[in-house]
Amino acid sequence: MHREYESIEEDARRMQPAKRVAEYGMFDDGLGEMQYAIVRRNVTNGDLRRLAATCGSLPTYQYRWSWFTRDVFNYLIESIVDWGDRDLLLEVLSTRCPEDVGRHGLIEYYLVLRESKVKEPIVLLSDAYARCRDGDVRRHIAAAFRRGFTASGMTGKDDSEFVSNAVQWYTENRVHLKLNGRHGGPVDPVPPHEEGDPNFRSLSRYESFEPLFVERR
Repeated sequence: MHREYESIEEDARRMQPAKRVAEYGMFDDGLGEMQYAIVRRNVTNGDLRRLAATCGSLPTYQYRWSWFTRDVFNYLIESIVDWGDRDLLLEVLSTRCPEDVGRHGLIEYYLVLRESKVKEPIVLLSDAYARCRDGDVRRHIAAAFRRGFTASGMTGKDDSEFVSNAVQWYTENRVHLKLNGRHGGPVDPVPPHEEGDPNFRSLSRYESFEPLFVERR
Protein backbone atom coordinates (compact mmCIF):
# COMPACT_ATOMS: atom_id res chain seq x y z
CA MET A 1 0.00 0.00 0.00
CA HIS A 2 2.73 2.47 0.96
CA ARG A 3 4.56 1.80 -2.28
CA GLU A 4 1.38 2.29 -4.34
CA TYR A 5 0.71 5.53 -2.45
CA GLU A 6 4.17 6.91 -3.18
CA SER A 7 4.32 5.71 -6.79
CA ILE A 8 1.38 7.93 -7.77
CA GLU A 9 3.26 11.00 -6.54
CA GLU A 10 6.46 9.87 -8.24
CA ASP A 11 4.58 9.56 -11.53
CA ALA A 12 3.08 13.04 -11.02
CA ARG A 13 6.54 14.56 -10.47
CA ARG A 14 7.64 13.26 -13.86
CA MET A 15 4.75 14.95 -15.68
CA GLN A 16 5.08 18.22 -17.52
CA PRO A 17 3.51 21.02 -15.41
CA ALA A 18 0.64 21.62 -17.83
CA LYS A 19 -0.23 17.93 -17.95
CA ARG A 20 -0.02 17.63 -14.16
CA VAL A 21 -2.42 20.53 -13.70
CA ALA A 22 -4.80 19.04 -16.26
CA GLU A 23 -4.63 15.64 -14.54
CA TYR A 24 -4.73 16.63 -10.87
CA GLY A 25 -5.67 20.31 -10.68
CA MET A 26 -3.69 23.43 -9.81
CA PHE A 27 -3.06 22.32 -6.22
CA ASP A 28 -2.85 18.56 -6.81
CA ASP A 29 -6.25 18.02 -5.18
CA GLY A 30 -6.95 15.10 -7.50
CA LEU A 31 -3.65 13.50 -6.56
CA GLY A 32 -4.43 13.79 -2.88
CA GLU A 33 -7.85 12.22 -3.38
CA MET A 34 -6.32 9.28 -5.26
CA GLN A 35 -3.79 8.70 -2.50
CA TYR A 36 -6.44 8.93 0.20
CA ALA A 37 -8.56 6.42 -1.72
CA ILE A 38 -5.64 3.98 -1.53
CA VAL A 39 -5.60 4.36 2.25
CA ARG A 40 -9.35 3.85 2.58
CA ARG A 41 -9.24 0.81 0.31
CA ASN A 42 -6.38 -0.95 2.09
CA VAL A 43 -6.54 -0.05 5.79
CA THR A 44 -8.84 -2.35 7.76
CA ASN A 45 -10.73 -1.61 10.97
CA GLY A 46 -8.26 -3.91 12.73
CA ASP A 47 -5.37 -1.83 11.37
CA LEU A 48 -7.05 1.32 12.65
CA ARG A 49 -7.57 -0.08 16.13
CA ARG A 50 -3.93 -1.15 16.29
CA LEU A 51 -2.89 2.35 15.25
CA ALA A 52 -5.14 3.85 17.92
CA ALA A 53 -3.44 1.68 20.54
CA THR A 54 0.09 2.56 19.37
CA CYS A 55 -0.25 6.16 18.12
CA GLY A 56 1.90 7.33 21.02
CA SER A 57 4.89 6.07 19.04
CA LEU A 58 4.31 8.72 16.36
CA PRO A 59 6.35 11.95 16.51
CA THR A 60 4.57 14.45 18.74
CA TYR A 61 4.46 17.16 16.09
CA GLN A 62 2.25 16.52 13.07
CA TYR A 63 4.52 18.41 10.68
CA ARG A 64 7.12 15.68 11.27
CA TRP A 65 4.77 13.02 9.90
CA SER A 66 4.95 11.87 6.31
CA TRP A 67 1.95 12.62 4.11
CA PHE A 68 1.19 8.90 4.14
CA THR A 69 1.11 8.84 7.95
CA ARG A 70 -1.08 11.94 7.99
CA ASP A 71 -3.59 10.35 5.63
CA VAL A 72 -3.73 7.13 7.65
CA PHE A 73 -4.17 9.11 10.88
CA ASN A 74 -6.88 11.26 9.27
CA TYR A 75 -8.66 8.08 8.27
CA LEU A 76 -8.34 6.85 11.85
CA ILE A 77 -10.01 9.99 13.22
CA GLU A 78 -12.76 9.88 10.57
CA SER A 79 -13.45 6.21 11.31
CA ILE A 80 -13.60 6.60 15.09
CA VAL A 81 -16.02 9.50 14.65
CA ASP A 82 -18.17 7.41 12.30
CA TRP A 83 -18.15 4.56 14.82
CA GLY A 84 -19.36 6.98 17.49
CA ASP A 85 -16.72 5.63 19.87
CA ARG A 86 -16.21 8.56 22.22
CA ASP A 87 -13.91 6.68 24.59
CA LEU A 88 -11.55 5.65 21.82
CA LEU A 89 -11.56 9.15 20.33
CA LEU A 90 -10.72 10.57 23.75
CA GLU A 91 -7.87 8.08 24.12
CA VAL A 92 -6.40 8.96 20.72
CA LEU A 93 -6.72 12.75 21.04
CA SER A 94 -5.18 12.74 24.49
CA THR A 95 -2.22 10.82 23.02
CA ARG A 96 -1.75 12.56 19.65
CA CYS A 97 -3.94 15.52 18.74
CA PRO A 98 -3.55 16.55 15.08
CA GLU A 99 -3.84 20.16 14.00
CA ASP A 100 -6.24 19.26 11.22
CA VAL A 101 -8.15 16.35 9.72
CA GLY A 102 -7.08 16.71 6.10
CA ARG A 103 -9.68 18.15 3.78
CA HIS A 104 -12.16 18.53 6.65
CA GLY A 105 -10.23 21.39 8.24
CA LEU A 106 -8.93 22.07 11.72
CA ILE A 107 -9.55 19.42 14.37
CA GLU A 108 -11.84 21.63 16.47
CA TYR A 109 -13.93 22.55 13.43
CA TYR A 110 -14.25 18.95 12.28
CA LEU A 111 -15.36 17.66 15.68
CA VAL A 112 -18.07 20.31 16.02
CA LEU A 113 -19.12 19.74 12.41
CA ARG A 114 -19.68 16.06 13.26
CA GLU A 115 -21.49 16.78 16.53
CA SER A 116 -24.24 14.31 15.58
CA LYS A 117 -21.59 11.59 15.98
CA VAL A 118 -19.32 13.27 18.52
CA LYS A 119 -21.41 14.23 21.52
CA GLU A 120 -20.22 17.36 23.34
CA PRO A 121 -17.11 17.87 21.16
CA ILE A 122 -15.87 20.88 23.12
CA VAL A 123 -16.15 18.96 26.38
CA LEU A 124 -14.42 16.03 24.67
CA LEU A 125 -11.46 18.23 23.75
CA SER A 126 -11.25 19.61 27.29
CA ASP A 127 -11.37 16.05 28.66
CA ALA A 128 -8.53 15.12 26.30
CA TYR A 129 -6.56 18.10 27.62
CA ALA A 130 -7.18 17.05 31.22
CA ARG A 131 -6.23 13.41 30.55
CA CYS A 132 -3.10 14.16 28.51
CA ARG A 133 0.24 13.92 30.33
CA ASP A 134 2.50 14.94 27.43
CA GLY A 135 3.30 18.65 27.60
CA ASP A 136 3.61 19.08 23.83
CA VAL A 137 0.33 17.32 23.11
CA ARG A 138 -1.41 19.36 25.81
CA ARG A 139 -0.24 22.49 24.00
CA HIS A 140 -1.63 21.14 20.72
CA ILE A 141 -5.03 20.66 22.35
CA ALA A 142 -4.84 24.07 23.99
CA ALA A 143 -3.94 25.55 20.59
CA ALA A 144 -7.24 24.20 19.23
CA PHE A 145 -9.06 26.11 21.97
CA ARG A 146 -7.02 29.26 21.35
CA ARG A 147 -7.72 29.09 17.60
CA GLY A 148 -11.42 28.60 18.28
CA PHE A 149 -12.06 31.03 21.11
CA THR A 150 -9.49 33.86 21.09
CA ALA A 151 -11.61 35.89 18.64
CA SER A 152 -14.60 35.38 20.96
CA GLY A 153 -12.76 37.26 23.69
CA MET A 154 -11.37 34.38 25.72
CA THR A 155 -8.22 34.96 27.75
CA GLY A 156 -6.25 33.07 30.39
CA LYS A 157 -2.99 33.41 32.23
CA ASP A 158 -1.93 30.01 30.87
CA ASP A 159 -3.28 27.22 28.69
CA SER A 160 -5.20 25.52 31.49
CA GLU A 161 -7.04 28.67 32.46
CA PHE A 162 -7.77 29.48 28.83
CA VAL A 163 -9.26 26.02 28.21
CA SER A 164 -11.33 26.24 31.39
CA ASN A 165 -12.63 29.72 30.51
CA ALA A 166 -13.46 28.68 26.95
CA VAL A 167 -15.43 25.61 28.05
CA GLN A 168 -17.32 27.60 30.68
CA TRP A 169 -18.19 30.35 28.19
CA TYR A 170 -19.31 27.84 25.59
CA THR A 171 -21.42 25.88 28.09
CA GLU A 172 -23.16 29.03 29.28
CA ASN A 173 -23.83 30.39 25.77
CA ARG A 174 -24.14 27.33 23.55
CA VAL A 175 -27.90 27.66 23.07
CA HIS A 176 -27.25 30.93 21.26
CA LEU A 177 -24.27 29.71 19.21
CA LYS A 178 -23.71 27.90 15.93
CA LEU A 179 -20.62 26.65 14.12
CA ASN A 180 -18.89 29.35 12.08
CA GLY A 181 -18.28 27.98 8.59
CA ARG A 182 -15.47 30.51 8.11
CA HIS A 183 -13.40 29.29 11.04
CA GLY A 184 -9.78 28.97 10.04
CA GLY A 185 -6.73 31.10 9.49
CA PRO A 186 -3.02 30.95 8.74
CA VAL A 187 -1.57 27.70 10.05
CA ASP A 188 2.21 27.54 10.34
CA PRO A 189 4.28 24.61 11.61
CA VAL A 190 5.08 25.42 15.24
CA PRO A 191 8.27 23.94 16.70
CA PRO A 192 8.63 22.70 20.29
CA HIS A 193 8.22 25.60 22.70
CA GLU A 194 7.67 26.61 26.28
CA GLU A 195 4.23 27.87 27.22
CA GLY A 196 4.19 31.66 26.99
CA ASP A 197 7.16 31.82 24.62
CA PRO A 198 6.61 35.11 22.69
CA ASN A 199 8.08 33.59 19.53
CA PHE A 200 5.49 30.83 19.65
CA ARG A 201 2.68 33.34 20.13
CA SER A 202 3.80 35.34 17.10
CA LEU A 203 3.86 32.18 15.00
CA SER A 204 0.41 31.12 16.08
CA ARG A 205 -1.45 34.41 15.54
CA TYR A 206 -4.58 33.08 17.22
CA GLU A 207 -6.32 36.44 16.93
CA SER A 208 -6.31 36.06 13.13
CA PHE A 209 -8.55 32.98 13.24
CA GLU A 210 -12.28 33.37 12.73
CA PRO A 211 -14.14 32.35 15.92
CA LEU A 212 -15.27 28.74 16.02
CA PHE A 213 -18.78 29.81 17.02
CA VAL A 214 -20.96 32.77 16.11
CA GLU A 215 -24.38 33.83 17.40
CA ARG A 216 -27.45 32.31 15.85
CA ARG A 217 -29.53 34.76 13.82
